[in-house]
Amino acid sequence: MNKWTIAVIVLVIALIGAIFLVMMPPKATAPTTATTTPDGSSTNNNGTSGGTTGGSNITKAGITDLITVDVPTVGSKIVSPIMILGSARGTWYFEGSFPIEIRNETGALIGEGHAEAQGEWMTDNFVQFTSTIMFQTQPEGRSGSVVLKKDNPSGNPERDQSVIVPITF
Repeated sequence: MNKWTIAVIVLVIALIGAIFLVMMPPKATAPTTATTTPDGSSTNNNGTSGGTTGGSNITKAGITDLITVDVPTVGSKIVSPIMILGSARGTWYFEGSFPIEIRNETGALIGEGHAEAQGEWMTDNFVQFTSTIMFQTQPEGRSGSVVLKKDNPSGNPERDQSVIVPITF
């Protein structure tokens, strides 16, 4: 074989390899859920944790590089309707909003709605959001959670992410 034939064979093999790498599905990853605890630390289901994101008496919840929740704070007492405030990167939104759920201590859904971006959301930067959600009255002193979900129009569970803010009623 001459050197041109060898070069063509090597080029064809490299091209087939490149096509194979491009066509391979992405590596599966588990959905990310961050839960902020009353002491101010946050834990993720992937085994990593973050530190306190708030002051000594007010603890913010969130995945600090994607979303932070200013109101309600961790462990705060809430009543219906609740106003939820914070900031999220534009990638957390879809069409300028994302879903929020209110759950009781058994995990039952008692209220739901959407947070709305308060600025241009088609960015990688943080954009403030607000939401007001009505929920079913719960016995005073019971625990529950506010769950902020990254909007995932693909339905692909590998892209699910959420932040859970523990609260009391």
